[in-house]
Amino acid sequence: MRKHVKTIYEHKDDILIHVIIPSAGIGRRMKSYGCKSLLNIKNEKLLDIQIKNIANAIPSYEIILITGFDSERLMSQSPQDIIKIENEKYYENNVVRSISMGLRATKENDHILIIFGDVLLNEETLAKIDYQQSSIIISSYMSDNEVGCNINNKGNLEYMMFDLPNKWGHIIYLTSKELDLFKKNVWSKYKDKKFCFEIINDIVTQGGKFKCIIDDDIRVMDIDTSKDLQKAQEFI
Repeated sequence: MRKHVKTIYEHKDDILIHVIIPSAGIGRRMKSYGCKSLLNIKNEKLLDIQIKNIANAIPSYEIILITGFDSERLMSQSPQDIIKIENEKYYENNVVRSISMGLRATKENDHILIIFGDVLLNEETLAKIDYQQSSIIISSYMSDNEVGCNINNKGNLEYMMFDLPNKWGHIIYLTSKELDLFKKNVWSKYKDKKFCFEIINDIVTQGGKFKCIIDDDIRVMDIDTSKDLQKAQEFI
């Protein structure tokens, strides 16, 4: 594991950011619609909306898409210039496994952005991230049954759990110590069935820090049901 030494501030324009989009899950409540990354929102695929906003907000990036359920269709209908990895045992594991596979493809890059495949977001959300420190996005547009965050007086995450306000927007930025801890945790063979927020809690317990980004311009919602899909048509 590399040592964490304070370095000169890196401007976002000079940083290559690997963006991992885990989109392997079945999404049982939306299964009849196929892979959620290919959901049609105002005549655009959800994945295309994500990529467009990534391109507008991040000067230098490389996308790693993790497929699973409906993999062949997602592979063929997604851009050819992105990295695509199939999680063939998606039905046996959780999103943590898909993320761990994506991290294997990032080599030694110290700047990793994870955006869940069922997330609809605006460009401003990604522009609010400080790419010098690990952070999570908080969104008031997430549904009440999603994981919430307890935030300390410094604006950092204390822990995540259900039934808390300050809903996590299923977007996480990892760098430095937190990235090393994240890799160590998700690459363990015993963590495949953990939820991502449980991994984040483990990292905080191990001394990691995540800035909680809250801003009125942030618009993030996840699409879990057909009702969410209807809301998404008006969201953007």
